[in-house]
Amino acid sequence: MAWFDEVLQPHARRVNEMRERDKRLRKYGGVVYRFPGRTKPKLPIPIKQADPPEPTSVPIVRDESPTPVDEIVQAAANYYKLSPHKIKSGRRSAYVSFVRNICVYLARERLSLSYSEIGSYMGLRDHTTMMHSHRRVLGYLAANRGDVIEALDHIERLLTGGNDNAQ
Repeated sequence: MAWFDEVLQPHARRVNEMRERDKRLRKYGGVVYRFPGRTKPKLPIPIKQADPPEPTSVPIVRDESPTPVDEIVQAAANYYKLSPHKIKSGRRSAYVSFVRNICVYLARERLSLSYSEIGSYMGLRDHTTMMHSHRRVLGYLAANRGDVIEALDHIERLLTGGNDNAQ
């Protein structure tokens, strides 16, 4: 029994102390962590102690005016007979994706925006998706696709204020 007193009893005492502490914490609504380094209980903040946020003295004004990217999307939507909402949506049909690629290309070339900025305007897309879209249109132009060249010319004229009704 000497080995029990020397080795296991101190360990058993610590385990019992931890169990008692856990019972007390559960009784008072505390959270028990059993991970290394997390020895202190994290107690929730009572509702009456939480302060309401301070009202700001300066009113928050949101600029609802269309951005240049919105103008590009609107011009492309008019040319391809789509709604701007469909272009910015998560639709993956080839037609909508093609129009979205055209918009990304124009936004990158005309506005010199970063891919992340374009992605935030185009429905919170990742910058790598915008890079892919831009490269797709560059590939279309390198392959001399007439429909892409015509569409880009037409949308450019719409954006610069030219009146072009032919399609």
